[in-house]
Amino acid sequence: MLTYTPYMLMPLLSGVVCAALAVYAGYYWRVPAARRLCLLMVVMSAWAFDFALNLSFTDIGPKVFLTQIGTVCAQLVGLAMIALSLDLTGNGGWLKPRRLAALFVMPVAVAVLSFTSGRHDLFMHAFSIGGDASISVLLWESGPLFTFHYLYLLCAIVVASGLYVSALVRASSRERARYILLVSVTALPIAVDLLSLTPVKGLRMLHSTFWIVGIAYTIAIARYNLIDLVPVARRTL
Repeated sequence: MLTYTPYMLMPLLSGVVCAALAVYAGYYWRVPAARRLCLLMVVMSAWAFDFALNLSFTDIGPKVFLTQIGTVCAQLVGLAMIALSLDLTGNGGWLKPRRLAALFVMPVAVAVLSFTSGRHDLFMHAFSIGGDASISVLLWESGPLFTFHYLYLLCAIVVASGLYVSALVRASSRERARYILLVSVTALPIAVDLLSLTPVKGLRMLHSTFWIVGIAYTIAIARYNLIDLVPVARRTL
């Protein structure tokens, strides 16, 4: 059963903003940084829309299925963040096919573990419905392998942020603002999640920050020429 909850509005906004930026970046698909920004915005938009739809369901079955999709989206967001940060810091050549294939091992493993959760307790199990009168949220117990899923996402964000910080240290005073913005926008969603900033137990708010991420990248494109940043970064580094 579908129902309305005001908590779905921010994830929906996030999905729209990220989708709009994905379309814009996709227009410059031949530029490597634009291509990878487009892919990042596509998976962030999909994750946000998935979570908004998740919140609108009251039945446990659809919620479990959408949560399983969300775990895969989270992995792809981490991978896309690494790919984008490599391009924007002049290290895009590092991502060779073999290395990309190695980075895909965890997302594939998470997809298998997530969609087979009903057959084991290794990833997510003991699903139940929580929340309050205004919202229905899915609760679950984390299995021993769920930690690796979350650590992969954390490591991806640390790597991306580290690359931006490295570029920031070497950048000229005129270029530092763009890297400060990139570090901030990369860390924002996971910081909100780690700090458990939520009005309802079990409701994760990181998806509600994606619209800020999209707007920040838009500012970086308009003000700091982000899509054409790679040649500048290579000269800087």
